[in-house]
Amino acid sequence: MLSWRPEAPAGGWFSSFGQKPNDIAAFAAFLLSDSARYITGAALAIDGGLTAK
Repeated sequence: MLSWRPEAPAGGWFSSFGQKPNDIAAFAAFLLSDSARYITGAALAIDGGLTAK
């Protein structure tokens, strides 16, 4: 039986999409701030606009 196993690409997840740990930390800080008080039930990508085509 085949099973799915998440494996990080060479160099880790951050380097595969160009993000840095500080990018993720800044996004988390934004979500915890009052500026994000109206964001509910949304899937937000942190990919530098890669999926915004």
